[in-house]
Amino acid sequence: MEWCKACSRLKKYLRVKGVPFKNMDVEKSSEALAHYKKLEGDRYPLILFSNVRINGFHKLELDNQLQKLLQQPKS
Repeated sequence: MEWCKACSRLKKYLRVKGVPFKNMDVEKSSEALAHYKKLEGDRYPLILFSNVRINGFHKLELDNQLQKLLQQPKS
């Protein structure tokens, strides 16, 4: 969503960190909107890390989740 400042900050944050992500714009994709509704999203952005859900852009929480992912053994 072009107007969502939190979404823009999140994308910039992930690019700077070198984290690949899939951007799903609920205003441009009916598939994205259906997925958002199924997850009962209540704010933007809705972020999913494996089995962790983060509602909104919270840098500290994202940093913690990225650190956990980096510490996991590679398969």
